[in-house]
Amino acid sequence: MIQYLERLKLTKKLAMNCPKCYSSKFVKNGHTHYGKQRFRCQHCGRQFVNNPSRQPISQFGKKIRAKLLRVNLVGQVNSFPMKK
Repeated sequence: MIQYLERLKLTKKLAMNCPKCYSSKFVKNGHTHYGKQRFRCQHCGRQFVNNPSRQPISQFGKKIRAKLLRVNLVGQVNSFPMKK
């Protein structure tokens, strides 16, 4: 039973790679505020979490967010009258 658990733990560890450079060399690097283990890649330095609860924002989502932020800022600037 113990050997099975050790083998399962080893295969789980081997299945994880850096999402940026796909290296399998990483070290533990603290925890997220959700309590998940954080890792740091020894090859490229990227920090990552195995099976993150939040997914990265797509390029389309980043563009939409930037446009919405710009619209919000323009509205705030227009609401404050400027003295001449």
